[in-house]
Amino acid sequence: MRTIYSQLVCIALVGILCVAAVVMSLGSTSCKSAGDDVPKTFEELEKHERINKEDTSRVAIYKPDKCYNGYTVFSYEVGPKESRIIDMNGRILNQWDGRHHRAEYLKNDHVLVVGGGPVRELDWDGNLVWEYAAPDKSHHDAERLANGNTVFLYREFVPVEYTSKSKDPERAKIKLFSDVILEVTAEKEIAFQWHQYKYFDIDWYKPKTRLKKDWTHTNTVQSLPANKWYDAGDKRFKPGNYLISLRALDTILIVDRDTGQIVWQYSGDYKGGLSGQHEPNMIKKGLSGAGNILIFDNGVEETHTGSSIILEINPVTLEVVWTYEDECFYSPYRSTVQRLPNGNTFICEADHKRMIEVRPDGEIVWEYFVTPSWRVGRAQRIPYDFTARLKSLKKSETDSGCAVCSGATAPTNPAKAVKKCQGCFGCKQLMPARQIGLSANTTAQHRLKNLDCLC
Repeated sequence: MRTIYSQLVCIALVGILCVAAVVMSLGSTSCKSAGDDVPKTFEELEKHERINKEDTSRVAIYKPDKCYNGYTVFSYEVGPKESRIIDMNGRILNQWDGRHHRAEYLKNDHVLVVGGGPVRELDWDGNLVWEYAAPDKSHHDAERLANGNTVFLYREFVPVEYTSKSKDPERAKIKLFSDVILEVTAEKEIAFQWHQYKYFDIDWYKPKTRLKKDWTHTNTVQSLPANKWYDAGDKRFKPGNYLISLRALDTILIVDRDTGQIVWQYSGDYKGGLSGQHEPNMIKKGLSGAGNILIFDNGVEETHTGSSIILEINPVTLEVVWTYEDECFYSPYRSTVQRLPNGNTFICEADHKRMIEVRPDGEIVWEYFVTPSWRVGRAQRIPYDFTARLKSLKKSETDSGCAVCSGATAPTNPAKAVKKCQGCFGCKQLMPARQIGLSANTTAQHRLKNLDCLC
């Protein structure tokens, strides 16, 4: 009991100091960041302590002059039931409770989260400000549109009158389910809905999945951004049309929002074609490769099995214009890819338990390892000045100085703050190499002039 009481007092004191630091740096601004989120109950204390003991996540590579420096937002599909926002040094700025497939950081400093229940919007403090419950569980992906609408996916059973049309007697008896694209307004009115089974041939399947109930396994939906193809007169790529990924069919396609018709489809032929892909997304105007489509091609199905590939394709010519490949690069499921404003590409390699930022030549300039027993499904990189709140945190939170050398960052999470600083690459007060999963030689190579604190 004395031990528990001592821990509680210690963490409370550290929390008070963190709150004081935040108040001094932000003036009268009040927010529930990781720095002032002091556990208020014994259960919360236990949770913070348990997560802290398990958490071995760390930044292994960080080359600031080559990176698109900003914040990274992600959700754990395995591990803590929370979504986080971290800086380039891996420090937690805030976290939101709940098991989410994805968390999208919004311009109002809220997060849009999806995963197994209603789609929800949470404010900075984790309070529920909006939600929408579909007829069945929402899953995988959700996006807040420029007009304030929200689009997401949910699953439904295919009516018997459709499945019974199968030419395969066994398949005709299966209770299949497919997916729905649903777009709703802020007032929860339906603006668009698209039921896959109405537009697909019931006998469109791969031989090995013909009797599986999960017919399409849609894992991504993106509203197409403004693009040069449409500007040039190609109506297939009209902004607002929906790009989706059908993992179980190794296919991505575009749905015309006005007619519901499938106007573009791609299965590819690079190294055998798509293989359980995720996250197709058209690169926005102003970014390198604008108008092209990025795909995380997992390599879990029949082709290039055991090897993942990042594809960038020209959707008009279907030419592969860029790839990222590596002999150790592999995530059979989940994962995301995003083109950054500096031309680099941000990748969440979910099942390899890491996130990386790579240059066009393939050089890794930022690498973050997730705790081995945890898993991040999807992630998003946003700039330091994405919102006024985040911009205000840049000096007071992100660049506050390492406790050892004042050259890197110090922790704001009270659950982590009870630990001593475990080392900073800048001042060479390093954690033992075995503790961060690197060889001694590799660790020495990653010393980066006062920038990578492992607190």
